[in-house]
Amino acid sequence: MDQIMDQKENEEIRGIDVSHWNGKVNWKLVAGSGIRFAMIKCINEANQFDSEFKRNYEGCMEQGIFVGVYKYVIARDQKEAEKEVAALLNALKGKKITYGVWLDIEDKRLSDIPALSMIGIVDLMLGRLKQAGYTAGVYCSKHWYDRLFAPYEAAYLFWIARYPARDDGQVHPKLDPGVGVCWQYSSKGVIEGIDGKVDLNLARIDISRIKEERPMSIKQKILSFLVK
Repeated sequence: MDQIMDQKENEEIRGIDVSHWNGKVNWKLVAGSGIRFAMIKCINEANQFDSEFKRNYEGCMEQGIFVGVYKYVIARDQKEAEKEVAALLNALKGKKITYGVWLDIEDKRLSDIPALSMIGIVDLMLGRLKQAGYTAGVYCSKHWYDRLFAPYEAAYLFWIARYPARDDGQVHPKLDPGVGVCWQYSSKGVIEGIDGKVDLNLARIDISRIKEERPMSIKQKILSFLVK
């Protein structure tokens, strides 16, 4: 099925994110419910394929659902980051990824890393992904964004998670993070074709149309300043 998205001006695009925790997804029913993109877990912390990745990817492609992928990052230094991003790039070979490759930054093991060191890790991994031709960005909670990434809003694409403590699966406009190209607004969604709860997202723009001409990375900004 051709992937066609005629987005009206200011229209927010409905999506979900899934992994093996969501079981066997019926993508035909998901597509029929109005879901237009899915962020799929690609590889795990051991750099092995999520057990449902192949099935989820193929199901989305068959139903014309735009595909983004994410990788849960645990790299604590540049060497580990190189290893993780190399495994991710290898896993993506031959895949059509239209809704971005996202670095999931939320693990407690990263919380004690100095901010500049963490930015260096992210910058390295995003740089490798962009060099390979992917639209790439950071997934994190609003808390992680405020603590670590807010000064670099112009340098990266962000997919931000923020939903109420009493999550009811509905959009709560007051909790809109106000930043990023995508907002994960609930972890308690109910979508036909998925047993149990699923994360719900709104894309503010059609991520598939984002061009590679994005703002410079932090490293590029520093080098540009030094040259001047």
